[in-house]
Amino acid sequence: MRFLSVFLLAACGVMGQGLPSRPSREAPRSMVPSIEPRERVDSDPLSILQKLQSVSATERHIGYQWLFGKSIDTRDIKAAPAARLSFIQLDQDSDLEAVLLLDVPTGKVAFVFDRAGDGWWRVGKFSTRVRGVRQSFEMIEFRDLVGDNERSDLLVRKWGYGTGVQGNRLMIYRLKGGRLHRVFETIDEENVSAANEPGIYLHYLRTFLYFLNRNETQGPVLIAHQMEAGVPESQALVPESMVHRGRTVECTVYRWDEKFFMFLPDQRSRKRFCGLIAQDEASERR
Repeated sequence: MRFLSVFLLAACGVMGQGLPSRPSREAPRSMVPSIEPRERVDSDPLSILQKLQSVSATERHIGYQWLFGKSIDTRDIKAAPAARLSFIQLDQDSDLEAVLLLDVPTGKVAFVFDRAGDGWWRVGKFSTRVRGVRQSFEMIEFRDLVGDNERSDLLVRKWGYGTGVQGNRLMIYRLKGGRLHRVFETIDEENVSAANEPGIYLHYLRTFLYFLNRNETQGPVLIAHQMEAGVPESQALVPESMVHRGRTVECTVYRWDEKFFMFLPDQRSRKRFCGLIAQDEASERR
């Protein structure tokens, strides 16, 4: 897999995504197929980055216009944003795709670009706040989940909040035909305030994803194992330290379906694979 990263330095602003105002105890699930909108851009990703990093406010304004549109107001942006530009293979053509990640005081913004015969297209745009359950979580990850060997899949985490609840959602995307398809979505982790429960400050929910050896599972398989634990106030800043003392909420097995182009539940494999996870948990608790 061909990979190149360019690291530079930051400032800008982004709003968080909302979560339900009540505790959500959903099973991990594949969503209805969803395709991100695409838009032609007036330049290439490296030129955009160079504009954003310019010492000239006028040049930076041009860079922001290429990203956000002509109507963006940049008068209050006094410095170049911190940025990371990665070139990586996300589809099956010979051109590398580009992912531009901007670090800002209140969050992160990511843009995904695909090159076509008529120029560069923005095929994905994601934003999140950096105030999640885990302050250091990675908003963007690249992983080969389906086993094409020549391409990576895109993992995106988005932080959100509501009354008494905050957490991250995890989405998996694959690029096909110049469009970014969401092929899986679940709760990554979630904090829910505990009401009138002695000794419990909050409830912590975490989804652990397991990607098994494809040679042993007759194709790409994803296991989503959700655990929940009650967390005392003394551990509220590191709730993840308590999760393995909690209980299993749900264990779901998903298998890649090329026809539907998404991970679909595989009930027939649940007993086999979730049973292995249960055995491992029992061993850890001894």
